[in-house]
Amino acid sequence: MRKVRIGMFETNSSMVHAITVCTQEEWNEFKNGKLFWDSWKGKLIERIPWNEDEDDYYTYEDWKNMDDFECFEEHHKLTGDIDVVAFGYFGHD
Repeated sequence: MRKVRIGMFETNSSMVHAITVCTQEEWNEFKNGKLFWDSWKGKLIERIPWNEDEDDYYTYEDWKNMDDFECFEEHHKLTGDIDVVAFGYFGHD
């Protein structure tokens, strides 16, 4: 395995994988259009930087409707009643 991006990894597999973990509150803001998913850094952000290529940033609807990939989301409760969501996509490249 070799690191290719901050918070992401690459394997010798022909599959494409991405996963991001956030709080339930952040997930709700993502679904309600208040946060964007930065696919390059694998995290949720408040707004798209004005000087960046918008193809790297997704609304919830954009993420959910990605062509050629299967999207997933899993909700978990951690110790101490912390609610988190793991989400991402997988598919062949």
